Amino acid sequence: MSKKKTAWVAVALVLASVTGVCAAPAIAEKIAYATAEIQPGSLTVKNNAALRQIVKEKKAGTDVQVDVEAYAHFLADLYPTEEEIRYIDSLIGKGYDARAVVEIYEFWQDTQEDIAIIEAVYEYLPPVEGVKYWVDEAFIKLAAQGKTKGQYSDLSVEEVNALYESGVSYEEILMADKLSRYGTKDIHHVLSRKQEDASWYEILDEVYTLSSPESKQENIEKYKQIQNPHEILASIRLAKEGDMILDEALDGVIRGESSSKRLAEKKVEKGKKIKENYITQGLWDTSGESKEWGHR
Repeated sequence: MSKKKTAWVAVALVLASVTGVCAAPAIAEKIAYATAEIQPGSLTVKNNAALRQIVKEKKAGTDVQVDVEAYAHFLADLYPTEEEIRYIDSLIGKGYDARAVVEIYEFWQDTQEDIAIIEAVYEYLPPVEGVKYWVDEAFIKLAAQGKTKGQYSDLSVEEVNALYESGVSYEEILMADKLSRYGTKDIHHVLSRKQEDASWYEILDEVYTLSSPESKQENIEKYKQIQNPHEILASIRLAKEGDMILDEALDGVIRGESSSKRLAEKKVEKGKKIKENYITQGLWDTSGESKEWGHR
């Protein structure tokens, strides 16, 4: 294993040792790209290339439950656009491993790369199952070859240890890693701003441009009290979904409401419908699972 690793790997290694185990568009522009409303007809084997491939593998004797769950997770939890669904369907329909494709897509969502990079990342799919953080590593390798628009975090275990000893939590390091994928600010800038006591809203505004120039300072002052960056990210997602205006969602967080909870409830509702559809078609193995969406 090389000394330099993605922040996710470095943090994992540190925790294991402790426990013994391109300029990007403003978020307002991104919000214009609404995610797809899943139509029941598109979930049938007849009309879905990805499901046809999964059924084909099932008939060949392959255990496809993991693929079925991965594809349902893609539709229910990741809010793809219609164009993105068509692209992912085409890959799975060609025989690409569904779980791997969805794993890459989930990482890709935080970037500004063209979606076609998913195929380049797929070339780094490990020959054995269970390898963690391989997608992160693949992006780093592609960046080193000049095949990406952005640069991807490459922290060593020693760097993570030094950051932690200086007062930066592992959660903050992982959040900085996630935000750095967008390409506007690198991980060192994000962590430096956090060490300067910048609020998470101010940092996310620097990364995603959440505010207009006119409202920037007012919003930074107003939302600096939101200490959980995941609530801000969930609010952004709700705004993209058209559920509410971003400021309304953030105001709700200040009042004690949770955008993360609201988003999770929406995912569960969507996931249950997809799961029921697959069960009806005989695609979903219901043995040995809980009744909750996303938990077996």
